Formats: sequence, structure tokens, C-alpha cells
Amino acid sequence: MKITGIAFSLCLLCCPISGQCSDLLGLHVRNTVTNGSYTAKTRGNNNEVNAGSVRIAHSSGGRISNTVHADGTISATASGNRNRINSASVILRDATADKINNQIETGSITNNVHGDDNISNIGSVILDNSAAGTIDYSLRAGKVQSSIRGGNNRLNVGSVQIGNTDHGNISEHVDMDNVSVSVAGNNKDIAVDSVVIE
Repeated sequence: MKITGIAFSLCLLCCPISGQCSDLLGLHVRNTVTNGSYTAKTRGNNNEVNAGSVRIAHSSGGRISNTVHADGTISATASGNRNRINSASVILRDATADKINNQIETGSITNNVHGDDNISNIGSVILDNSAAGTIDYSLRAGKVQSSIRGGNNRLNVGSVQIGNTDHGNISEHVDMDNVSVSVAGNNKDIAVDSVVIE
């Protein structure tokens, strides 16, 4: 894996490799990942794992750009309860952004979750109690594979999820050659190549 650039206006702040950012004070965010493979794993409860993703909470941002061009696999795995795992996604929680641009191109994306009350996002844009202007989203992947075992789990694959939020125009383009979703358990919520407004 090679990180070619994680940059902000005026270069005042920087993100960890996982792409997690908060308290952006209105700055522009760009996360770029190229080549190789990108893997994140966690075991236990109440964890959040990000692979090739940007997560913003309790902040105000201008333009958010997440660009991933990976030759190998983007993978996020969680074992436990009440975990959130994000692969090649942009997540806003109690935040605002003028524009969101999520451009993903990769050989394969893999997410695996074992446990209860987990949320798994693969190549998606998630707005939770947030406001955004335009959303420009593109996902191209040769293979997308997800496995979830447990109860009360939620899976988003190549989707835009909007809950209790304001938004402008949404542009979505998804091209996935092979999608495999394996789910076992009760009270499942699954969205594949969808725009969901709640």
C-alpha cells in the first residue's frame, strides 16, 4: 500500500492512515490511497475500524474527497458486538460538508463481521444526523464479498445511506462484477447498490 497524499487546506491538520478525521474547523479534506492492499481488523466490542475511508464526527467540513485506487484488496474485519467497520467509505456523523466526493476503484473489497449489533459499510456514503451539499459517488470493483454472522446487523454495499439529514443532489455510479453477500442471523438490514433515505 502506498499513501500518495492525505492533505488539508493550509496543511494545518493531518489524518492517521486509517482516514479518520474530526474537528476539521471547516477545512477541505482529501484522502488518497493507491496501489497494493489495505487491511484493518478488530476483536472485541464497541470498536470502529476504517480501511481506505474518511470518518468525520461533530465537525464542519468544506469539500471531502476520498479517492481509492487499489490493485489488491481493501479489507475490514470485526469480531465482537456493537462494532462499525468501514471499507472505502465516507461517514459523516453529526457533521456538515459542502460536497462529498467518494471515488473507489479496486480489485476487490472484503468485509467480515461476526457478532451482534454491528454495522458494515463497503464502498458507501453514510450521513447520520448530518447535512451535505452534493454527493458524487462512484464504485468500481472486480469482486465484493461480505459475510455477517449474528443478530441486529446492518450491511451497506455500494450505497448512499441518508438518515435524519439534509442533502443536495446525489450522483451515484456503481460497477461491480461479482457481489457475494453471506448473512446469517436475525433482524438484518441489507442495502446493495442503493440510495436509502430514512
